[in-house]
Amino acid sequence: GKRVLNLFSYTSSFSVYAAEGKASYVESVDLSNTYTEWSKENMKLNEFDDDEKYNFISTDVIHYLYDREKEAEHNSEFKKFDLIVLDPPTFSNSKKTDTMLDINRDWSELVRLCSKILSEKGILYFSTNSRKLVFDAEKIPANATCREITQQTIPEDYRNTKIHRVWEIKFRKEY
Repeated sequence: GKRVLNLFSYTSSFSVYAAEGKASYVESVDLSNTYTEWSKENMKLNEFDDDEKYNFISTDVIHYLYDREKEAEHNSEFKKFDLIVLDPPTFSNSKKTDTMLDINRDWSELVRLCSKILSEKGILYFSTNSRKLVFDAEKIPANATCREITQQTIPEDYRNTKIHRVWEIKFRKEY
């Protein structure tokens, strides 16, 4: 019954999992038209083809987040997300957009933007493959509680335990 947002969705594996878990709505966002089409196909292959429940957007995620932040701020009808998966590449410099993503520099702004479109009891899962990223909770909104959950996300039989890092982030309501 949750509203799920999958950012930098690639082929939308998380979106398929969300649909399988009976999410009420799943939105997948990726800059690549190729991956967006692949995502749609993956959902259909898994028998999730309801255009009302499963939305695919091919756009720059940073622009998307700034637009949704403004929409949430100015539209009381804006439906926030209960769960956001933020799994960006370490670096992206595409000709399709005017933004350049460097996750080591931009991670905290992405987390802040996600906080603006997350429901009151929502959860943000932030994952990175960057080994250089320094996660500093002081760089994100003060109303956030964070816990690293990397170990729970690595398969038992996987040799490389440093494939990624993952944080679960929740935001308390500000008064």
